[in-house]
Amino acid sequence: MKCAVLCFLLVTGAALEARAQSDPSAVFTRKCSGCHTFGNGVLVGPDLKGVTERHSRQWLVSWISSSERAIRSGDSAAVALFNKYRQQRMPDQNLSGDDVAALLDYFASGGPEADARKKSRRANMATAAEIDLGRSLFLGEQPLADGGASCSSCHRLTGTASRGGSLGPDLTRAYARFQDKRLVSLLERGSFPRVGHVDARNSVTDQESFALRAFLRQATMNQRAPVASSKHGGR
Repeated sequence: MKCAVLCFLLVTGAALEARAQSDPSAVFTRKCSGCHTFGNGVLVGPDLKGVTERHSRQWLVSWISSSERAIRSGDSAAVALFNKYRQQRMPDQNLSGDDVAALLDYFASGGPEADARKKSRRANMATAAEIDLGRSLFLGEQPLADGGASCSSCHRLTGTASRGGSLGPDLTRAYARFQDKRLVSLLERGSFPRVGHVDARNSVTDQESFALRAFLRQATMNQRAPVASSKHGGR
């Protein structure tokens, strides 16, 4: 029995780590941010904001895959970067072709700056489709990207079907209490049951966070205060 549980945890953990690896935001944080910023100037290596405009995609794929090979080939842009940054060679990256492609798409679409804008978006701007996505995520009808348990595993909303757990508090008025900024922080803490060693910072994607906040806001809006009994009624 213990062996079966251990195997399950190892397989599940590997699957979740592979899923996180394909998330370009997570790849940037893990593989790039130690030496590069995005829009905040030079760190160890160049600022990566606008990098997809400064270099061709083909060149970037070659550079990320093996900067040493690009430098040794005599490529003028590679040699210029090597000399400009004190001949500190960027380590070769163990990334799949799909990861590199996703990372470059991420940079081209605004990278971490776009992530920050998404996080600052308020739930009252949500579309009906985004609210519905939040409902599906909350109830577990659509799984979270990293495999975490749904909100309804531990929480319920007043008047939302009969599904929902009682381990955590009722979240009907969570949005009214916390609003967007604090809910973003709470969702990022990763307080969802999961394999312990998986990075909790990847608990929900920005899209999932926004959809859940939009749904919780709708739940608050839909709650109706009990109608007070008429002083002279009921006779």
